[in-house]
Amino acid sequence: MEGKYTDLTFFTNEPGRTLFDRFNVIVRNNTKYLDMLVGFFCISGFYLLYDALENVEKIRLLVGISTDTTGYNLWQQAQRSLPLSRSEISEKESRTVLYPMIHNDQMVAFLNMDKFVVDHNLFEINSNHNLGLWIFLNSAVQGIVKELFGRSNLGEGALKTEGIDIDTFYVVLIGIDVKPKLFNKGRASIFTELGFDPEKPIREQEPNPLPDRKALDDIVLDALGLTEEERKEVYYAIAELVKARLDKAKSVRFRVK
Repeated sequence: MEGKYTDLTFFTNEPGRTLFDRFNVIVRNNTKYLDMLVGFFCISGFYLLYDALENVEKIRLLVGISTDTTGYNLWQQAQRSLPLSRSEISEKESRTVLYPMIHNDQMVAFLNMDKFVVDHNLFEINSNHNLGLWIFLNSAVQGIVKELFGRSNLGEGALKTEGIDIDTFYVVLIGIDVKPKLFNKGRASIFTELGFDPEKPIREQEPNPLPDRKALDDIVLDALGLTEEERKEVYYAIAELVKARLDKAKSVRFRVK
């Protein structure tokens, strides 16, 4: 039929006769299971074809030589995200303190008192001072450490911390009986918690932390023996670091073709 074809022995790279065009037709219309054996695999090729792959029930890919960094990282993430069997869950030892991999504008770590099983998006930390460690990881001081040692330039300015990054963190272990109200600290933007308007210059404002934020930070700042002026500098520093990271992301505009 004029203007159509059913098969090609050679791909000429003429319009409608490229390798991508042929794959797009075959995969989209005639494929239930797709097995691919390739020497090299680049994620850009998948991005071109992913729409055509939507209705494919099962895809298997064997890469013989190498893939690009993005493809390898996605493979590693998928491996870590595979569901655990019932026996693996029962044998897995859950930790008490959970620290997120990805951060935006919040300072937050979690206490896993019920020992829930978690995936790779939360790093599990165990310590002889779990409550004190949890307090420090939620503090403004640790927020500065996270900004300095974390990995920036993710989408929308997000910050990433891998396990090897957490190993480099400076930590103040605090021995204390935590008051129950500290367990109820909600998750809000750092600017809300510290009383800053991110649309205005940080240094032109006076820090005004929320009561629960101040109560938690005071435990750490008291242990460090900081003066009132030094405490203000801690709040200025963390707010400026987060604002600079987010503002940098907003300044970048990608042209979509």
